[in-house]
Amino acid sequence: MDIKEFYKKVPKSVGISERGEISVEKWQMEWNQTKKGEITKEYFPVVADRSNMRINTTHNFNTMVTGMAI
Repeated sequence: MDIKEFYKKVPKSVGISERGEISVEKWQMEWNQTKKGEITKEYFPVVADRSNMRINTTHNFNTMVTGMAI
């Protein structure tokens, strides 16, 4: 007797993870297309890499990566 096993449910964590990946892909496409933030793009060209970094921002850091004094 051949018993087929079907399991259609996907864990909630998989859906959340996939949504996150899609969001980062969209964000990267927008980041690549915009003309704003050119100085910042030199420091952080890949959105996913930047979002995985732990950076303690300071006034001087923000000035450096944005090219703007606050």
